[in-house]
Parts: sequence; structure tokens; C-alpha cells
Amino acid sequence: MISRCEPALRLPRAWTERGADRSGGFTLIELLVALAILGLALALISGYKPPWSRGLGLEATAAELAAGLRLARSEAIVGNRPIVFDLDLIGHRYRIGAAPPRRLPADLSIELLTISGEARSAGEGDIRFQPRRQLNGR
Repeated sequence: MISRCEPALRLPRAWTERGADRSGGFTLIELLVALAILGLALALISGYKPPWSRGLGLEATAAELAAGLRLARSEAIVGNRPIVFDLDLIGHRYRIGAAPPRRLPADLSIELLTISGEARSAGEGDIRFQPRRQLNGR
């Protein structure tokens, strides 16, 4: 009695023959074309800049200034020391305390109205935030 042992896994015939046609993959040209298309799409997307809206820019600047004022007030309360919100309308910038100055849009037109001791000139002045003083130990 002769028994024959066959492998449990049979490879496809195309894999075992030399010089078989390998049509299941991509050619170098196909890969280069796909990369060129992806590069072009990336260049178009990254170069897109939404149109500027003056109204949105004004709202964003107003929100940024309001956030800066809130930050100065919070720093004064937390640090228990006066913090100055320095506004320079001539140089189009503002600074909170000792932080580096931040730029304002050049076409922004605002007016600074402070008490007489805080205005340094027509276009420069400070808004000083004092820490809260607790009354009766509370």
C-alpha cells in the first residue's frame, strides 16, 4: 500500500511558474501619475485663502482686545498686583503687563478714552487693573 502526502496549502500555479505575468500590481508610471495628482491637489488646497471680510476682521480684532482686557484683569486679581493694558494707537499695538506687544490691524480706527493720568499722548495710554481688595477679611 502506497500513500501519498500532499501539502495542505497549494500555491496558485501562476506563482510557481517562472516568468509568470504579474498583472496584479502597479507600474512605476502609474505610481508617479498618482503622486503627481496628489501633489497638485495639495498645492491647490494649501494655496487657498478665504476672501477677507472687513466685518469679520473687525469682529475678530474687537474680540481679541476684549480677551486682552479680561486677561489683564485676571492677572491683576490672581497676582494681587496692578497690571497695565498698554494701548499704542500710533504704532498699532497693545501690550498686557510685561508681555511682548501684539499687533493691531493698520486700518483699524479706535479712540482711547482714559482718565487724565493714564493718557501719555493723543494715541497712547494705559488701562490699569487693580487687584480686588477683600473687605472684612472675606
